[in-house]
Formats: sequence, structure tokens, C-alpha cells
Amino acid sequence: MILLLMKVLVGLLLMAAFSLPLTVIVVNIQLLDEPMSLLVFNMTLIYYVFGVSFFLIGMTDVLYPEGVPPPVCAAAMHFSMAMAVGLKVAALSVAVDQFIGVVHSLRYYAIMDVWKWKMVFLTWFCMAMMVLFCLACYLLDLETSDEYFLRLFGIQPSNEECRMLGVTHLTNIVLEVVLLVTSLSSAVLFIHTAIQGVKQERRIASRNIVDTSSRFFVRFKSFKRIVKLLLTVLALDILGTGFRIARSWNPQMSATQLVHLVRVLCLILEGWTYGLSSPAVRAAFRSFFGCIKRQTPVSRIVPGNGLPLQVRPALAWQPSGRERF
Repeated sequence: MILLLMKVLVGLLLMAAFSLPLTVIVVNIQLLDEPMSLLVFNMTLIYYVFGVSFFLIGMTDVLYPEGVPPPVCAAAMHFSMAMAVGLKVAALSVAVDQFIGVVHSLRYYAIMDVWKWKMVFLTWFCMAMMVLFCLACYLLDLETSDEYFLRLFGIQPSNEECRMLGVTHLTNIVLEVVLLVTSLSSAVLFIHTAIQGVKQERRIASRNIVDTSSRFFVRFKSFKRIVKLLLTVLALDILGTGFRIARSWNPQMSATQLVHLVRVLCLILEGWTYGLSSPAVRAAFRSFFGCIKRQTPVSRIVPGNGLPLQVRPALAWQPSGRERF
């Protein structure tokens, strides 16, 4: 019963943790003009909805202590599985954004302004396709994972809880493959970006002309914050996969459920690290809590005529044209 209540609490905690960044970005809606801020908002929204799905799964176990009806469990699990796919595709989109920002920093906006909304669409399209695939497998009444392991290994299923093993075995296989491929793709892209960034940093340093305020250095510094979390996330994903496999042979093993809950809780660390890696989002948080005062008007020289141009007062976090980070 404790583990069932933990599912509900973890879902509520995820919703609470990601409601704040969603609020900050919605209040400062102009942040969505920035490609990275848009991708961070998209990922944060999916994290929040995933928390809702986790909460719903926990509530089905609480409301049906004698056994969750198969249609109810299938609906909750399919919704959660689609959100899991969305999380990984959104993370891959952020990895692509980081790659372009570091390796092609001068052409970043020319590229991302074309692709940013396509990346958002691709994320939700993949989730929709996962829902349709799960629904098709359910309507075809394919063999569930519980039935599969009962037939092959004689493992008696536990019908009291709503679990992934209660949905079709093919759905679980496809989900694990999608999660593995997207995770590995993000990891490879992150590592490649780090290598290219270090090489470019050394090339600039060899010229003895280092401008730490340039787009490359600003983006590479932000990127380093994500890379520090990469190995931890990968290790947890590998452990989570291993425990899910082990749970197939021992469905009653509480340790596997506990590790899964810990991995889900780590989504908070993962999501906030991705979000706060954006300078615009960090500044928006400081502005939201009143840590930034309005600036006084300043003058700058317009190229070509040498005349001063009065700049409208703006919050420090607001991007100014293509001088954005």
C-alpha cells in the first residue's frame, strides 16, 4: 500500500515541480521567440503531463484495490507510455539545439528559426503515433507481457496493480526500443558536441584572442552544465532498463518499483537542469521573483551614420533582436 501511495505522491511532486517553470515562461510569453526557450517550454510541459499520467496510474491502484479493470489500466498506461516517448524526443530536440548552438553558433538563429516549431510538432506527433499504436495493439487483443511470461516461464501475474506488464508485450518492446534509440542518440550527440566545442575552444585560444562574451563561449558554457548531468541520466536509464527486465522474472520485487520511482523523481533534476541551462530562462526566473530592476535608457551607436539611438527600457532578461544568447 505504501508503494501505491508513493506513485500518487511522486506524480503530485512532478506536477508541482514543473508548474513553476511553466508559469514563469507563460507569464513571459515572449520567451517563446527564443528557440531554446521554446524547446525548454515544450519539454517542461511534457514533464508536467507525464506527472499527471503517473498520478493517474497511482490513483487507479488506490481506487481499485481488488484489481484495476483492464480497460482503465490500459488507458492510463498507454497515456503514460506516450508521455515517456515524448520526454525522450523532446530531450533529443534539446540535444540538437545544443549541437547547433555550439558547432554552428554564427548560423544558430538562421537554422533554428526554421526548425524550432518543426521539432515541437515532431515531439507531439511521436506521442500521438505511440497512442495510436498502443490502441491498435489493445484492440487486436495481442498477448500481454504477463501472458507472455506466464506461457514461457510459468510466472504468475499480479493482477492487483496497474503495471506495464499488463499491456501488450509488443507495445512494451516498441517502447523500450524507442527509449533506447532516442537516449543513445542524445548521448552520442551530446558527446560529439562536447568534443567539437573543446576543439573550437582550443582553436580560439591558440589565436590569443578570446572573447568570453561571444555567442560560442556563452552557449558552450551553458552546454557544459548539461553534459555534467549526462552520465548520471544515462546510468539511471541503464539501471532502470535492467530492473524492468528483472521485474519480468519477479513481478513482486518491491526494489524494482522503488528504483523506478527514484528514476522518475530524478526527472525533476534532469528537467530543471535542461531548463536553467538557457540564459533567457534563468534571467526570467530572476525577473519573476523580483531580482532584476528595470534598466534606464541607454544610447548606442547606429552602424553607418554614427548617430546615437535611444534604446527603449527593457528588463535585463529580454532578448534584443539577434543579440540574444
